[in-house]
Amino acid sequence: MKLKETVSVTYNGTVEKLIIKNGAKEYDIIDPNKTYYRQLENAQDLKVEKELEEFLKSKNLISPNFVGDGQIIENDRTRKYFEDKGISGINLLNKDINRIFLKNIIVIGCGGIGTVVLDNLVRAGFRKFTIIDFDKVEKSNLNRQLFYTVEDVGGTKIEILKNKIREISPSSQITGVKRYISEKKDLLEILSVGDSLVINCADSPANIEKIISECSVEKSLPFISAFVGVETGTVTPIYDKDNFLKEEEFTDNYLPLKGSIPMTNMITGAFLSKIVFDYLFRDFLNSDYSFYSEHIINFEKLSVTNYE
Repeated sequence: MKLKETVSVTYNGTVEKLIIKNGAKEYDIIDPNKTYYRQLENAQDLKVEKELEEFLKSKNLISPNFVGDGQIIENDRTRKYFEDKGISGINLLNKDINRIFLKNIIVIGCGGIGTVVLDNLVRAGFRKFTIIDFDKVEKSNLNRQLFYTVEDVGGTKIEILKNKIREISPSSQITGVKRYISEKKDLLEILSVGDSLVINCADSPANIEKIISECSVEKSLPFISAFVGVETGTVTPIYDKDNFLKEEEFTDNYLPLKGSIPMTNMITGAFLSKIVFDYLFRDFLNSDYSFYSEHIINFEKLSVTNYE
């Protein structure tokens, strides 16, 4: 048993307190004889009393245990992240982690947000995607859409992405579908019950969320969307069996903006990716996100407001 690497332990002799810090959180414990402090001095091999152990677990300060043969998390930095964010005291089974990394993720729209999401999730370790887009790369895309270069202008987005993603993750399984989703049947033909979730990064047609919602309900799949404006970005709640998108919430008068820059797309896409990551690993990782809230990102103030 060991403390997470994000945890620091100090002792304030003036007030005789043990001080434990983990990120923005701090815990002060009265410890006049340094009893608790001495038990925590060897952070990598803890031998603590039951009461202190239960406290550390309740505050998520102890690393989880990796169990199983082989190392599914190939990147050491990602593995360390799992140690730091993992729920204290649980066993992280390689087979469970691998199962999530290999479940198919559907990404609709491979533009400003979609390419950022793909880049983030591929580098995080997810290895199976179905990408849906009907478009070719245009010169105007290059100011904000990742992966594409001048040499790619005129090429089909999904074919270019399949090759570029495999340069980052050679073991990735990428299915490309060149299609414009204009009605339910266009999407139902692609979705499978065993998929992980649907990520909507498309800004057309105007009723795209309604189409995805109806298809997701039929296939029992969660979905999430994101949109970028000039001063704000929006990441919707995750809609799943516990949180349906209601009829009155459908938006069918959305008009995509022409003006767009890389920073706003990257902030929104990265935020969406983190929510997806935490949601899919919610049984194993500690997260403070409200998955069922709408998130409005204010680019001018660099703040996020959540709406239940």
